[in-house]
Amino acid sequence: SKRRTTIQISGKVKFYGNASIGHGCGLSIRGNLEIGNNFIMTAESKIICHDNISFGENCLISWDCLFMDTDSHYIYDYNNKCINKNKPIIVGDNVWIGCRNLILKGTYIGDNIVIGAQSKLSGEFREENTIISGNPAKVVKKDIV
Repeated sequence: SKRRTTIQISGKVKFYGNASIGHGCGLSIRGNLEIGNNFIMTAESKIICHDNISFGENCLISWDCLFMDTDSHYIYDYNNKCINKNKPIIVGDNVWIGCRNLILKGTYIGDNIVIGAQSKLSGEFREENTIISGNPAKVVKKDIV
């Protein structure tokens, strides 16, 4: 009754302590993935890493989240210049990510942040001790502990 977890690694994965990856999760790693201590990713979440994705310590990821540091294809302009290059995803310490979130390339999430369910993150979220939510995501609550 439970789906299998799939792991495809042609890049590098570093674990800096304990990690738990739930059933039905998928890891497709062509770049560099770093996972801090006390990392928990529950069921059905996916990490697609072609460049660089890093998670700090004490990160909790709910079910059905998707992390992508790539578009998985390239788009070129008339001068044959790539206009959608891969960009890293950085997740700080003590970050909780609610269910069904989409974390896109170039996203930075600071320390002590909670991400509300069904949010779409792209860009930098450096203000600590906040709740971020929405599509597009924005700070909805400050001074949380």
